[in-house]
Amino acid sequence: MSEKSKKIQCRMFTEANRQHIFSQFWQNMTWPEKKIYVSNLVDTMAPKDLKIQINQISRRSKTFLCYLKKNGVRLTVCQVMFINTLNLGTWSLRNWVTPSEELDIEHPDNVEVTLHQRNRINTRHESDRIGLRTFLMKLPKMESHYCRVSLSKKYLEPIWQSKAALYRNYVEYCEDKIIKALSLKTFHEEFTLNNLGLYSPKKDQCDLCVSYKAGNVDVQLYNHHISKKNRARGEKSSDKKGEEIILYSDGCFAKNKNVTLSNALLNLAINKSIIITQKYLVSGHTQMECDSMHSTIERRIRNREIYSPAGYIAACKSARLNPRPYQVKYLNHRYFKNFAALKYHTFIRPGYKTGDPTVNDLCAIQCRPDGKLYYKLNFDDDWMALEKRLSRKSQEIGNTVPLYENQLPIKKSKYDHLQQLKEVIPADYHLFYDTLPFEAD
Repeated sequence: MSEKSKKIQCRMFTEANRQHIFSQFWQNMTWPEKKIYVSNLVDTMAPKDLKIQINQISRRSKTFLCYLKKNGVRLTVCQVMFINTLNLGTWSLRNWVTPSEELDIEHPDNVEVTLHQRNRINTRHESDRIGLRTFLMKLPKMESHYCRVSLSKKYLEPIWQSKAALYRNYVEYCEDKIIKALSLKTFHEEFTLNNLGLYSPKKDQCDLCVSYKAGNVDVQLYNHHISKKNRARGEKSSDKKGEEIILYSDGCFAKNKNVTLSNALLNLAINKSIIITQKYLVSGHTQMECDSMHSTIERRIRNREIYSPAGYIAACKSARLNPRPYQVKYLNHRYFKNFAALKYHTFIRPGYKTGDPTVNDLCAIQCRPDGKLYYKLNFDDDWMALEKRLSRKSQEIGNTVPLYENQLPIKKSKYDHLQQLKEVIPADYHLFYDTLPFEAD
């Protein structure tokens, strides 16, 4: 059991540990998952004593470094213990870990011919990878900004629970395209090179979906939720092909689903004689294309020294080069308008009584140039007019006024702290901090 070697940690595993690993391997994994599991626990390297001579090729072209996991940590074990714990044969280990293109490459002539043959194999293998890269590129992804895990990594949407399941889809893709499907190990390597991940962060998970997985939600409610999610996604894909002005957002009441924003959009529709539609994605499934912009900018400003708000302009512009740099507008207090003063509507709730539809039930609102709001509770419904409910004191005001007359002052304590920071800020930026307005605490 290699107990004499200090590098080998076979003694860390009890018989109970090994029995647990064996049971998990043979009872809870499909056959493709077994292969991926083994390939992830075995590293290959050229042996130190490998000697290649003219007219003689060593059959021992690789050394296998085997590991088993204990409490999530990989520990080095000998090959005998690895094979016996998983009840594998030597051939299975070698076949699963080594791509099929590299197995049993023997040539009776000389080393030069063998190296030429290997180069041909590498060239053919590289051409085969193009189909794999195309497959990975087309997979639906969630930007790392939304996941908040690794800003440099892209995560696949939570459709596949394992790489084995994804690999099965890849094999089906290859069959449809009539191209060669590469080995599991090659698939895993390319997946890693493309900086992809299957991890689904908690921040991204839908509360209802998580509750269903825990057995706390009825299957009918869950299926209805998934049906709404898919319908909203389909609606969004369809709207991309049209020319109407359609806004998509999540259902956050404070930011997107409130009467102030609806009145602001209605005011714009009246002044420009256009129709503006706002649609809401299903809660928990609100990933959008704009998330990629946030992710790109965050990667750009990481580990970058920025000493004033204006420094973010250059960072944002240079965050993307293709197809073109981002356009950036520097805003000041004069830009913001008091849309709360608009009183076209005081409520956007469709119903009155208990049990009637609420704001949360809205899936779309449409602002028309005649000053009327329309709503939908389901995307397949017809538009229904939203009744105006104005108080006696309410007046329709079509002109917006500035929200702020002057730049907002900061507290004196914050001003003093910023002055102290000037010691580590280049002198060229000191004027910005000296001219900040502040008010006494």
